[in-house]
Amino acid sequence: MENRTDATEARLRELKACYQEAKKYSKVNEIEYFLLSREAAKVSIAVIGQSGSGVSTLVKALIGQKKQEAAVDDNDDKFYNPDPTSEAVRYPYRWSPNTVIWDHPGLKTAQQPEQYLSNIKDEYNIVLIAAPDHIDECLLKLITAVYYKGKTIYVIRTKADIDIHSAKRRQRSKFNWKKTLKTMRDQYTEILGKAKLNKVPVFLVSSFELRQFDFFWLQDCLQKDIMGHERKSADNFDEWKHTREDSMKHFYTAFETGEMAALVEKIQSSLSTPEGLKLDIAVTGEDKSGKSTFINALRGLQCDDDGAAEINIVETTRLAKAYQHARFPNVTIWDLPGIGGLKFPPERYSEKVSLHNYDFFIIVTADCYKCVHSTLVKTILSMGKKFYFVRNKIDIDYETCQRREKLKGEKRHVLMTVKQSCLNALKDEGVVSPQVFLVSSTNPSVFDFQNLQDGLAQALVNLKKTAFLQLIPVIITHVIRRRQRDLMAIAWATAEQICLVSIEDSHIKAGFKLTTILSSFCEQLGLLEPSLRQIAKMAGKAVQQLELSIKSPLAKYTSQEEVLKLVTKCPSWNSTIQSYISFWGSSCTEPVSFTATYKFIKDAIRDLSEDAERVLKTALDCDS
Repeated sequence: MENRTDATEARLRELKACYQEAKKYSKVNEIEYFLLSREAAKVSIAVIGQSGSGVSTLVKALIGQKKQEAAVDDNDDKFYNPDPTSEAVRYPYRWSPNTVIWDHPGLKTAQQPEQYLSNIKDEYNIVLIAAPDHIDECLLKLITAVYYKGKTIYVIRTKADIDIHSAKRRQRSKFNWKKTLKTMRDQYTEILGKAKLNKVPVFLVSSFELRQFDFFWLQDCLQKDIMGHERKSADNFDEWKHTREDSMKHFYTAFETGEMAALVEKIQSSLSTPEGLKLDIAVTGEDKSGKSTFINALRGLQCDDDGAAEINIVETTRLAKAYQHARFPNVTIWDLPGIGGLKFPPERYSEKVSLHNYDFFIIVTADCYKCVHSTLVKTILSMGKKFYFVRNKIDIDYETCQRREKLKGEKRHVLMTVKQSCLNALKDEGVVSPQVFLVSSTNPSVFDFQNLQDGLAQALVNLKKTAFLQLIPVIITHVIRRRQRDLMAIAWATAEQICLVSIEDSHIKAGFKLTTILSSFCEQLGLLEPSLRQIAKMAGKAVQQLELSIKSPLAKYTSQEEVLKLVTKCPSWNSTIQSYISFWGSSCTEPVSFTATYKFIKDAIRDLSEDAERVLKTALDCDS
């Protein structure tokens, strides 16, 4: 990209010399205006942090520089250490050619944040702060100082892979990936929250393992801020962070190797064979309700069998633990920490254990329906998901009832009374057709345990299908976002080409080129009629129904005259730039503004991408 920019500038210098010699000063003015407006449209990003926090390595990962491209003699060692940066180094950002990333020297141990920041220019638009495995007082001062300068700021916990590796060695069999990542993130957000820096986003990255952790989320957020569009809400960030990469890669491949119709076909194929889809079942409830024993019984294991969930009379589950079921393929059963303890209060339970990550729930209780169960039920219903309510240890309750003379009665009557109590409580919460099972995890051959297993086996296909349907909007958003990012990467060079054509040739040809480029964007996003017909045919929809989802007028026919009016109308601040340019003559037409052209192309990509999302969601019946 840098070579292309150099070539553009060289061509402009050559043209300028020719026009000056021919006394065509209006053309010289256009070239000068183009160069100034192009420079004014650039975005600068500073990457700073403490020495040894991996600032330079992070920069190289962001710009897409491979290890072998780095000028470092690392003897093929994976964890190489680049030479410490002694002065700020400038790099082009490959995903957005109007953007420059600056690699700054690290903050030294004895250096004060104020002194460090005095050497960093104020004109940076975005500041990325690389941080080690903890935020000390000095680093917090640095983050606070940058934040109150009014900059867009990211805090990036680098070397997350090393932290994870260390946690694995410490925790051994008790290690849980998701829980460890959440703990790492919480350490940062808690410190920033106390300093009233709650709005500062935190990212966990490894500059070597880019597919893991938050690197792609970081790229996505960075691109949005570069574009100048408002950042999405935290809830959508969570949706982005926690979506399984293995669930997404097949759809990325289908889209990248074909058209939009290929993505629709892949999604419909997955829906038609839901047996191969993955399902995460969370077993939750209060401490000492017998969740781990229940999971062992569900998997057909005794507590002392290999691979069985750990059983103890005190609370044992501190981290979510995953177990596979031999009878149910592609199903993972998760043993969650109990709700209601000191570490997992009901009001923060959903956030602490990330309930939104799971597709189906089994609420286990060894007592009557309580407020904690009400909290769980309401949270699950708000996510649009389903659950089973399991009354565990029912054998103990039944025997207790039988020993009490005044409560003697038939076994069936006692059990029906307990079940009806649970059903009534769930119906009061607004649950339609609640599923309640009375079980004894230590004696699964009696009561409702077999009914629960059979019911779960029969419901698995529908549960997998429902879970996948909820994932489809996320898949569509991610896939379109990738295509949008690819198009944004060429927006700068495209705007340069349009302006060069208008200078070298004519406005008419510049208008023709711009409309051709818009048509190309529509084709790549599946918005042209042939693609819409294919999608409509696969989805069983009318083409007109899909066309109604398209809101941008740019997806339809746009004349050259109309687009030229948009790119020759300069934003008000450009008039300031023009006032510093000497005019030796006047042109019969306004010059094509680089700033307006670049903004027009960016806005077109954004609007057309949103149209593409709407079309696919309409085709797949997930308009939400």
